[in-house]
Amino acid sequence: MRQLLTYYNLLKIAAALMLLVCLFFISGSLFKDIKALQNTITPTSITLYWTAPGNDAGTGTAYNYDIRYSTSPITDENWEGATQVIGEPVPGPAGSDEEFNVTDLVSNTTYYFAIKAGDESGNWSGLSNVEPATTLEFGLDIDVPESYQLSQNYPNPFNAATRIEYYVPLPSHVTLSVYDILGRTVETLVDEQKTIGEHDVIWSGLDADGNQVASGLYFYHLRAGEHNYSRKMLLLK
Repeated sequence: MRQLLTYYNLLKIAAALMLLVCLFFISGSLFKDIKALQNTITPTSITLYWTAPGNDAGTGTAYNYDIRYSTSPITDENWEGATQVIGEPVPGPAGSDEEFNVTDLVSNTTYYFAIKAGDESGNWSGLSNVEPATTLEFGLDIDVPESYQLSQNYPNPFNAATRIEYYVPLPSHVTLSVYDILGRTVETLVDEQKTIGEHDVIWSGLDADGNQVASGLYFYHLRAGEHNYSRKMLLLK
């Protein structure tokens, strides 16, 4: 009898643990930014990019995606009424770069997107963060760069903060660092995999330890694979 009770208690504990795992998975959004890059938008399609959320606590691999769109912001309450896309991609491992081209859209129209990830047991994550995007008008051409680009920071000169923009023509690991006139690294602003498209970062004139640097001339350098680009900027206090 005692063995039966012990076995029964173990079953209850196992069931409780499984429930906690499921609740953790479906308790909220596990997605990082969903982006619709301007150079991938056409009059009838919008390509979405995001980071795979994984299956449990940001690890492993989810089982499937449910991607939906609407001309109004998507919430838990109106999720079922949003249009579901056809042919969602198979999820990659947590942290993978994902993309999906949503087609058959109306030109010059703003759309909102949301994604859920499911596991093999049919549990779903919470709604992703949602970023709207607007399809182009017919006849409006866009210029898509074919190579890496590093733009001049602005404002320049600056005394509080400055923005640095750059373009990545294919998924790449990008490093963007700031150097002083002696060639010493002041701060690394970017050191991660980036998707195709335009990106930007703000430098507030701080070094890697969070200390304010002195006025003067600085260089910022972009490295992606075998490609290297540098520009000058002037900090005035």
